Amino acid sequence: MTMKLLVAVDGSSEAEKAARYALQFAKDSGASITALHVITSPVAQEESENVLAQVRDIAKGIGVECNTKSYINSIISRGIIEEAEKGNIDQIIMGSRGITGIKRMELGSVAEAVTRYAPCPVTVIR
Repeated sequence: MTMKLLVAVDGSSEAEKAARYALQFAKDSGASITALHVITSPVAQEESENVLAQVRDIAKGIGVECNTKSYINSIISRGIIEEAEKGNIDQIIMGSRGITGIKRMELGSVAEAVTRYAPCPVTVIR
């Protein structure tokens, strides 16, 4: 059975690193992969298409097929989790948004919520 990966992207440099990692992992393992961009409003649909087009370009360069999907949910982490549940995803891969604290780095709130509540393993790329 083919492993199903979901890579969450948002156009940030952290998400691009996660996408590159996930796409290479999919190529090496033979897994199927979907890039997901969760938006909070239909107004952001054009931005979402641009983000997903960037992922498709990266996938083409790596030589792997990648499905893309835009999903609307008022809570981004919940959108990622719902898509993982609906798609029977085996693993979520996403970027970490480092927030500089006094002397430490913390996971971004979306990455933390997905890590806590996802129905499958989550790999956070720094």
